[in-house]
Amino acid sequence: MADSKIPFIDIDIADDHKAREFVRQINHGNESVPTIIFPDGNILVEPQNSILAEKLTQMKTILTD
Repeated sequence: MADSKIPFIDIDIADDHKAREFVRQINHGNESVPTIIFPDGNILVEPQNSILAEKLTQMKTILTD
């Protein structure tokens, strides 16, 4: 994601209890990573590269408009 030039925050759920609980809640008790939460409310869990690339392209369009 760093290559996308879109700002993001990388949170390690091993070090952040609240983040770990949040990821578990979203993923029905699983600690699935990456769990990516976008400003528009969409969430991707362990996305394929092509799906993530498509979403990042959408976010670039939103951020540059």
